[in-house]
Amino acid sequence: GGDDDVVWTLNEAQLEKLRMLSVVTVVRGQIEQASSSRGEGNGGINMLSIPYSRLASELHLPQDDLRQLEDLLIQCIYSNLISAKLDQSSKSMRIEPHVA
Repeated sequence: GGDDDVVWTLNEAQLEKLRMLSVVTVVRGQIEQASSSRGEGNGGINMLSIPYSRLASELHLPQDDLRQLEDLLIQCIYSNLISAKLDQSSKSMRIEPHVA
């Protein structure tokens, strides 16, 4: 029968939650990377930034329409999932890891 090719279809709300979790995962990974490469001292850790392009590709969002990505990031920030600021001039998200 056709039972073996089940395709999971997520509704928009579930998809949104999944993407928000993915953002958190990317952010955490970035923070861990920075803290392990620094060792001691907070020098570089305070200035963590992730380019929109990388976030978009991790989340499978269109690179040419960053509006969707920004909306998602803003939602993550308002939901207190991450502590970060969006920097439109450099098209990146700056993480504030002391809270994460």
